[in-house]
Amino acid sequence: MRVPGFEQYFRRLHVHNNTRNVWFQEYWQHKFGCALPGYDNRIIKYPRQCRPDRESLAKAPYNEDPKLSFVINSILAVVHGLDKMHKQICNGTSGLCTEMARMNRSLLMSFLKSSRFRGITG
Repeated sequence: MRVPGFEQYFRRLHVHNNTRNVWFQEYWQHKFGCALPGYDNRIIKYPRQCRPDRESLAKAPYNEDPKLSFVINSILAVVHGLDKMHKQICNGTSGLCTEMARMNRSLLMSFLKSSRFRGITG
């Protein structure tokens, strides 16, 4: 199953606009077989310098991993479980309350298991 909108999102990513992902520069170098200036290339030495002004994921071949939708569902399960836990334990306060800061794994697991949501796979 393809994730709606993901390809469009992915194709717009660029080393200039995706600085929050710490692995993206490494991915970019691998994808285009080049070295980014200022990036530590101890593991793989690429033969040429990257030219981000000429490289683009918009033109690169795209193959979506069939497991992507399950990864998204897993993240949604955790988000819904934490939200349910926060609403019950923190009594409507915003932010991380003291009771939730002392993370009880068993309690979190029960919230994860009791959460219900409609995931991307239906």
